[in-house]
Amino acid sequence: SNGCSASASVTITADYEAPVIQFNQPFEIGCTSPSVVLNANVSAATPGFAYEWSGPGFSSNQVNPAVTQPGLYQLTVTSISNGCTAVAQTTVTQVSGISAVTYRVAAPSCPGFADGRLSVLSVGSNTPPFVYALDGASFSASPDIG
Repeated sequence: SNGCSASASVTITADYEAPVIQFNQPFEIGCTSPSVVLNANVSAATPGFAYEWSGPGFSSNQVNPAVTQPGLYQLTVTSISNGCTAVAQTTVTQVSGISAVTYRVAAPSCPGFADGRLSVLSVGSNTPPFVYALDGASFSASPDIG
């Protein structure tokens, strides 16, 4: 009514970007490592995420949960700022133990003597290095156990 006017412009940007999930692999369990920590790199324009892991008899909302079972695991990540989600799957594999051992036995020179030897010649298709021990003795890198 006084002839004055004003205007303003406002730019509204919307964040509809879903998180991106990349796994840090491989995830393996075996006789020397009976559990593995699942972890993933998650990125988006705005930080802050909710995590939901699921797998064989397992669920967790931890960022990096430890698991003890092989199988397929699924991670659902939800951006806290915009509610967008991403889903990705990874596999935890069971590493086989020692499959077969070939060895040579040298009997003691006389009954009651402790000079016999056991020598490991090969360890299946497994990849060295190996350590060896007999009857609770200390482990050694030498395949000659006596």
